Amino acid sequence: MPPLASIEGKPGHFFAGRIINTNDGKAISFDLLIDLLTTNDLIFIGEVHNNADHHLIETQILQALMMRNKRLTVAMEFFDESDQPALDRYMQGAVTEEKFLKDVNWDKKWAFDYHF
Repeated sequence: MPPLASIEGKPGHFFAGRIINTNDGKAISFDLLIDLLTTNDLIFIGEVHNNADHHLIETQILQALMMRNKRLTVAMEFFDESDQPALDRYMQGAVTEEKFLKDVNWDKKWAFDYHF
């Protein structure tokens, strides 16, 4: 299988499923990734919106970070400040998922399946 990615200025090629430390270009374990991430005050995690594998990895990272820091705050680019009351109601279990999605205009704002 040909390499799927390379990092400009770093020798070698990288394959899907490997975690690469971009400081030195070496593969690292998931546990080491979480160790390194917990030393930061701010972390950006991105994904391709319609890629289920990316969302699974994103969820695994968030779960691991939450196990280490119960005061973790998550911001998502597809919600704006006006959505906060709807988010709060949903997180408190006061409304159904269907009502929540309607309240934040999910179908009008985003063309992606909410469950991703």
